[in-house]
Amino acid sequence: MRSRHLFAPHLALATLALPATAAPVAYEPFDYAPGSDLIGQDGGSGWTEAWRHRSSSPGVSPRIVADSLSYTDAAGGSLITSGGSLDTQNGTATSIAFRGIARRTTETWISFLMLPTANGDFVGLTVFDGGDDNAANSRFGVEQRQLGQRSVTLVNSEPVPGASILAQPLHTAPAGETIFVVIRMTPGEGTGGQDRLDVFYNPLLGHAPATPAGTLSIVPGGFDRVRIAATNGRSAGYDEVRIGDSYPDVAPFDALVEEPGPDGLTPGQRAILGLDPGIPHTALAEAIRANPEFLGLFRREQFLDQPGAFVMEAPESGPVPFSFRIRGSTDLKEWTSLQTIDRPTSLPDGKSFFRVTFGNR
Repeated sequence: MRSRHLFAPHLALATLALPATAAPVAYEPFDYAPGSDLIGQDGGSGWTEAWRHRSSSPGVSPRIVADSLSYTDAAGGSLITSGGSLDTQNGTATSIAFRGIARRTTETWISFLMLPTANGDFVGLTVFDGGDDNAANSRFGVEQRQLGQRSVTLVNSEPVPGASILAQPLHTAPAGETIFVVIRMTPGEGTGGQDRLDVFYNPLLGHAPATPAGTLSIVPGGFDRVRIAATNGRSAGYDEVRIGDSYPDVAPFDALVEEPGPDGLTPGQRAILGLDPGIPHTALAEAIRANPEFLGLFRREQFLDQPGAFVMEAPESGPVPFSFRIRGSTDLKEWTSLQTIDRPTSLPDGKSFFRVTFGNR
């Protein structure tokens, strides 16, 4: 038998609830003197060492620049930033910088700002495990690998036979536009029990992104260091590197205070729900299911918490045999049955509840 839920109406419109401030496991704002080398700097928090050269073929150090990169999402929220930023270009040589972190093997979120100005060659932020050798220790990252100007992708740096190397499609930024890059590593959720990697470009800051721009599977393992590098003196900007246990850890933001429009929704709520003619209705429906409080709706688990709600058993076919009895009393002790009303009700396919409203006429 299938259960059908009957629930009381809910009329209040909830406001957007923003997540509490969270702290990253490691954070690098590049708050160093403009013009200085990155190698040897030890600011930020959560790292196990200062920035350093690669143990072999060290190359040159990336340089610090004064201006911080920034990002504002489609709902008007602004990523919290501080300090300066990093430019990979330091002459015409290859620039490389590593920094260690306590080894990560659990679900991990990584975020950073990237300004991909280079044309061709290699530019990227990559994580390594157990050493600095590109072939033996590199794991994954978001990189530009001769992909074309300002085009980046999620990369599996240690492909096994038959494994995908690049997550398609590529993301190409307009000239001068910063990308807010977010990577999620989920152990055991990839193909055949491998680790799953998801990448998101420019997601909303107030809600964890659900639909990745690209996905890869990678052999199980973790990482214990971050590398930023660029070959042949190529230039790219980096800023606000964060590593954490959850999306709020790596996406702190200042929310835009907005007034609701005629429909009762703020511009930020409309952006989250995907109220755009170019977005399929299926995506809108999923967004509403994920954020029912915007429209004063209930999640399934909330239906039976409402006054007057109860569960009826539905037959395998035909209408739901709904009926109710009206009683009256002159002394509030004895109640006489005045009328029984039967209203068999057919529910549309896929629906599991209906609402009854009582009122005076």
